[in-house]
Amino acid sequence: HDLDCPKYTLVAKKTGYEIRNYAPSKWVGGTFSGSSYTKAANEGFDLLFKYISGANSANEKIPMASPVATKIVPGPGSTGEKNFTVLFFTPFAYQANTPTPTDPQLGLVSLPAITAYVGSFGGFESDAELQERTMELVNHLNKDRMAYVKDFYFTAGYDPPFRVIGRHNEVWLLAAN
Repeated sequence: HDLDCPKYTLVAKKTGYEIRNYAPSKWVGGTFSGSSYTKAANEGFDLLFKYISGANSANEKIPMASPVATKIVPGPGSTGEKNFTVLFFTPFAYQANTPTPTDPQLGLVSLPAITAYVGSFGGFESDAELQERTMELVNHLNKDRMAYVKDFYFTAGYDPPFRVIGRHNEVWLLAAN
């Protein structure tokens, strides 16, 4: 939808997922603990929206880019507690010189070049939908004997909340070296 998005090269299209090589990129984000993706995503989005609205070292309005990504790290045991790092992709014009957030809960995050297995889906992201889509991707990768990082995964939402139809979301599992 004419927003800056992370650059990647499509390596292969498989049944149920794509393999992509992403270039290094800069993001702004914060980590929130809890059992609900939806609650953490809303809390993170609110702070990050303030950041792009001017709560940054340049006191500058920064254009929205896409996606809003969330790194999800399951906690130990079966409590359902997770760490959610909610991230805004930094527009290309700000990748080299990104203003720092004024809110201490947020920081700059540099992602190295990564290879990701990406499953796409429509609709709105929810805890149940993400769990289902992540398991679908895991099943495809296991069937294809692809090695992936099991300690965390990412979700990426590309649409604003007011877009009701034609939504695009992704689940990313990183390739294990």
